[in-house]
Amino acid sequence: MTAWLAALCTLIPVFLVPAFASFGGTSTRRVIAGQAAGYLLTFILAAATFVFDQGAFLDLALALAVVNLLGALTLEAWI
Repeated sequence: MTAWLAALCTLIPVFLVPAFASFGGTSTRRVIAGQAAGYLLTFILAAATFVFDQGAFLDLALALAVVNLLGALTLEAWI
């Protein structure tokens, strides 16, 4: 087991906490949990790039980070 695989296996349960938290609570808490889950998924995809030696995962992680940032800026006006 490489260090990147250990990091990937560690990040997945951490990702599940805000992912499940985004299904309940007030709208503000759901948005914050969704943003946290999006950023954790970015880290998971970045770690998967090194585990599986596929550069496409890093491209997907960067695209997700940009979309997540734009979503945060858009939702900031509504909350």
